[in-house]
Amino acid sequence: MPKTTKGAGDGKRHPLNMRTTKETRERLEAAALANGRSMAQEVEVRLERSFAEEQGFGGPEMRRLAYLMATAFATAGQLRAAGKTQWIADPSCYRAGLFGVIDALLIGLPDATAEDMAAEIEGLKGRLLTRIAREEPGK
Repeated sequence: MPKTTKGAGDGKRHPLNMRTTKETRERLEAAALANGRSMAQEVEVRLERSFAEEQGFGGPEMRRLAYLMATAFATAGQLRAAGKTQWIADPSCYRAGLFGVIDALLIGLPDATAEDMAAEIEGLKGRLLTRIAREEPGK
């Protein structure tokens, strides 16, 4: 039977032995020191945070989709930025990021045919044009 140790008001703790790279250990040590925690506490906090984040997104698939969109946005926007530091505030870079997300989502559309994707794009185009028309000054 595994040994348990008592935590600070959190109930029983159960050992978890693991190995990691030197770089990860150094990052954990630095984070633990900065946060006033032991290494074990830092690892537990970070693991719990990852579970909470996953739940907040609605599960692992939705978290992966959110990361896909964020990565697509950043990649396309930064490519357009060509070294600009405040690229996200640049309308051209932002548009590139936006279209990068749309492109990534369309590529990942499950079981979609070319016709399905064309219909989705046309529908989106209509919705966007309607929205733009509503937001134009004087209308």
